[in-house]
Amino acid sequence: MEHLEPKKKSFKYKGECKYCKKFGHKVDDCYFLKRKLEKEGTLLALALFESNIVDVPLDTWWLDSGATIHVVNSLQGFASLRKPSDAEAKVIVGDGARVPVLEIGVNSLFLPSGHTLILKDAVYVLSMRRNLIYVSALDKFGYTFNSGNGKLVVSFKSTLVCSGILRDGLYMLNMDESPLTPLLDLNVV
Repeated sequence: MEHLEPKKKSFKYKGECKYCKKFGHKVDDCYFLKRKLEKEGTLLALALFESNIVDVPLDTWWLDSGATIHVVNSLQGFASLRKPSDAEAKVIVGDGARVPVLEIGVNSLFLPSGHTLILKDAVYVLSMRRNLIYVSALDKFGYTFNSGNGKLVVSFKSTLVCSGILRDGLYMLNMDESPLTPLLDLNVV
């Protein structure tokens, strides 16, 4: 005898879309907004999925080779800020959730070595547990990375800038100790 499953009721949203003002869908499902964002180019980030990470201090900095933008969870260190455009208003994290971007700007990260990383177009996302540094941006500006045995060394022009330790699959920057050789240059990333 064949087992028949009952048909699932499809739920249709009865409210108004906050973008196009039409009824029957939410802004996340809005065809008009999606089409507009496709034309403008959408700022998206595969940042990090942290469902089972409970003990991550909010003021830590992590090098993330999977991130496509710098992500910051505090306004501390921002030299300038602007509101995101519609295309920049949300980022997509590793579990597919869309999280709001509150501000975009230039963030200065002062390293124990004396080196300052200036992170351009960093997005302020309050709901992120970690501050993420977009590794490809550092590479593009001449930084080099050496890793092994759970440790990472970041250099610029053969000078040690910072170091990190492998935790939860990412390298957490050591913000407490100065590396061997301080760097005095100021570099824009």
